[in-house]
Amino acid sequence: MVAPSGLTTETLSVIYIRESEYSEQDWHSTMHSHYFTEMLYVTAGEGAMQFDDHREILTANSVIVVNPYVRHTEVSTADKPLSYIVLGVDDIRLAKDEMLVENFYLFTDHSKEILPLLNLMLVEDQRQLQGYERVKRQLASVVVQLFLRATEIHLVSPVDRVPRDGQLVKAYLDAHFKERLSLESLSKALHFDKFYIIHVFKKAFNDTPMNYVTRQRIEASQDLLRNTDYAIGQIAMITGFESQSYFNQIFRAKTQMSPSAFRQAHK
Repeated sequence: MVAPSGLTTETLSVIYIRESEYSEQDWHSTMHSHYFTEMLYVTAGEGAMQFDDHREILTANSVIVVNPYVRHTEVSTADKPLSYIVLGVDDIRLAKDEMLVENFYLFTDHSKEILPLLNLMLVEDQRQLQGYERVKRQLASVVVQLFLRATEIHLVSPVDRVPRDGQLVKAYLDAHFKERLSLESLSKALHFDKFYIIHVFKKAFNDTPMNYVTRQRIEASQDLLRNTDYAIGQIAMITGFESQSYFNQIFRAKTQMSPSAFRQAHK
C-alpha cells in the first residue's frame, strides 16, 4: 500500500518480534517510549494500554499501534492475564493525514488475518535460517498493510529523529534500570565512551543517564507502592536500589515524603 505522501511499508525495519505474558510476580509496568513504532496484538486475556492521560482496554484480537515517542505501558491482572505478541518497526509512522497524527490506533482483528503472520515472524526469529531477516521484514510489511487497510489510515513522514545513539542509551536504560548500573557498565555494554554517553544523552533528553535511571526507579517504586503489598525493602530491591535506607533517602528527596507515607496516601 502506498500512502498519499509516497511512503510505503517496503522500507520499514524490524526492531524486534516477541511474545509476552503477564505474571504477577515479575511484571512491573513502567511508562516508557520508543523511537520506533510498536504494534501489540493481544492473543489472550484482558488488560489495557496505559498512556499519560488515559488507558485503552485490550481484549483478545485487539491490535494497537503506538507511534514513536509516545509514553505508554501495558497493564493486566492475575485473574485474566494478558498475553500478546509485540512487533517493533522503524522508519514508519501512522496517521489519518499529515495534520492529524494520533498517539495510537486501535482495532479488533475479527478475521484474524494478522495473527498467523506474526506467528510466522516469531518462528523465523527463533530459527534464524538463511534470509530470515528479509523474511521478517516482508512479513512485517504485509502486517502493517493489513492494519492500514482495516483502519483506513496511512503512513506519514517520520518525526525528526532523536540521535540514534541517544535512543540506544535510553533503550538500554529502560530495559536495565532495575539492575546495578554505572557509567562504566553502560560504556562496557554499549561500547561507547562514558563521556560520550553523558554528552549524547544530555543532548537528546536534557538529562543525565543516571538521573534518568533514578527517575525510572522512583516511578516504578511508586507503581508498586500503589498497587502491591510488597514490603518497602522488597520494593527497594526490585527497583534497583542498593538498600532500603538508600531507597528511603532518594524517595524522600524526590517526592518530599517517605515511601510509607506515599503508600498510605495512595491506598
